[in-house]
Amino acid sequence: MCYSFSADFPELGRDPMAGRTFSLEDHPELLEPVIDGLNFPQVNVLAKTEGKDDYEVTAQHWGFLPGYISNATAAAQMRKGYKDVSGQFVMPNPLLNARGEELLLPRKIFRGAALEKRVLVPANGFYEWMHHYPMGKKGQRLKTHISIPHFIYMREQPVFYLAGISRTWTDQETGEMTDTFSIVTTDANELLSKIHNSKKRMPVILPPALAEEWLMHTNMSEERIRELAVHQQRSEMMDAYTIGKDFKASPAPKTKVAYRELEEDTNGTPLTLF
Repeated sequence: MCYSFSADFPELGRDPMAGRTFSLEDHPELLEPVIDGLNFPQVNVLAKTEGKDDYEVTAQHWGFLPGYISNATAAAQMRKGYKDVSGQFVMPNPLLNARGEELLLPRKIFRGAALEKRVLVPANGFYEWMHHYPMGKKGQRLKTHISIPHFIYMREQPVFYLAGISRTWTDQETGEMTDTFSIVTTDANELLSKIHNSKKRMPVILPPALAEEWLMHTNMSEERIRELAVHQQRSEMMDAYTIGKDFKASPAPKTKVAYRELEEDTNGTPLTLF
């Protein structure tokens, strides 16, 4: 799962994907240290230019909208949840993420996008929450967890690429068209299994060669799409640290914050996370 990531790199310079250069100057307001998916913001993504062997930076809304969503009201209900005619609350389905293992299953809403409209989401880090069960006064693990946020990044790659799938949604009442996308996720590696230990998922981070293949190869086989959609970045290439619980509202969201609850395990020895 990935519901928040960082994209505050105003000068990207040379594109590490293929030695090209591209500019984010068209949408500088989208370069943020915390992009919160639950606000369904516009985000800079790389999309293949139609009819050309090239790509471009486009602003797309995070939160995939499938064709059966007919208008803005239905979109808001899906994303935020709503009460049905009986008064029961229907849980939201924001579609910020798409499980890589399920992208191409028959009749799945992501299948067409995975086959025809793959994108890349440039990032320089992302945020996940750990569920930690602290020790009680009697030396037992408590049954109620505390949530501790972490910032995760690539050790030697200041800007990296998250695999995404995109769809242009049309409001059937107004005719307005909106480009929307989801970030593809896969099973967590060793590092993310310790951090995102409730769901044990992580975004698909593609190294430069695979990123170019995901974005630019129009005739990719379904087998190859499945392989890339579950690519698991190796733990040793990543790092992470704990941050403040108010990071979304903080002027310095990436500031390291220590948590006493993580400092010692049951034997009084340091708790090694990474």
